[in-house]
Amino acid sequence: MTRDNSNGTVVSMTGLGVNDTVIYKCPIGFRVIDIGSIYYNLTCIRVPNTTIGVWSDYPQFEVMKCNDSPNVNNANFSTDNNIFGSIMEIICIDWYWIPELASNTVNTTCVMDQSGLFATWCWTPPCQEIICPEPPTIPMGTYVIQENKAIYTCETNYKIKGKSSNTTEISCIYDENFRTSWLAAPICQGQF
Repeated sequence: MTRDNSNGTVVSMTGLGVNDTVIYKCPIGFRVIDIGSIYYNLTCIRVPNTTIGVWSDYPQFEVMKCNDSPNVNNANFSTDNNIFGSIMEIICIDWYWIPELASNTVNTTCVMDQSGLFATWCWTPPCQEIICPEPPTIPMGTYVIQENKAIYTCETNYKIKGKSSNTTEISCIYDENFRTSWLAAPICQGQF
């Protein structure tokens, strides 16, 4: 037996007389303050010196809350609050993305967990690092990778074409579809 009202749903009852009990389930997204349950009992209590019965008081409810932020590394979060039904935007930091979505942002919603006793963010995909391929090799030069840059050094008696030094760096970049590429590799030319 289930019946809805503004205080929850009746899930069972022993009757409607004195000392009878009605078991309610809290409205979705709420639980009873102090006991942390989604179920509560009301009992029909006899008013002293009468044959009249009244139901015990309804408990106070609290809205369920999710953690302040989901457990996602390399991300920032944007939301107005963390109560049941709230939406949070997960925004991966620079050089991170969500491959399943081919995006660096996703929305997640604060929902009840499987037990129905707690709230949790419904989907929190990991932000994964955008990986650059190996930079191009160049004749008469070597490179060292530091983060998303390749630092090229020409061998002795060679310099970077168009520069007076034998060292330069190029960057790895990614486009709106998160495809990576290196900027043009330098050329080492002999010093004459």
